[in-house]
Amino acid sequence: MLASIRSTVGMLASAAIAQGALVEPAASGRIATLGVGAGTHHVVGRALDAATAAGEIIEVDPYYFLRVI
Repeated sequence: MLASIRSTVGMLASAAIAQGALVEPAASGRIATLGVGAGTHHVVGRALDAATAAGEIIEVDPYYFLRVI
């Protein structure tokens, strides 16, 4: 059940996301798999479910602003 554990939240995927992947903010309030390119990334959580396409709501274990450079 989505967000059944008190500390998890449902988030909207911007594309396919693998279960267990670290996620970061994307356009339009959605989330995406953590990018591998150069630059600063802000991890907002770890996907507890997989998304197979954009627009799916998945359960995420939130991280409180982990910055990756």
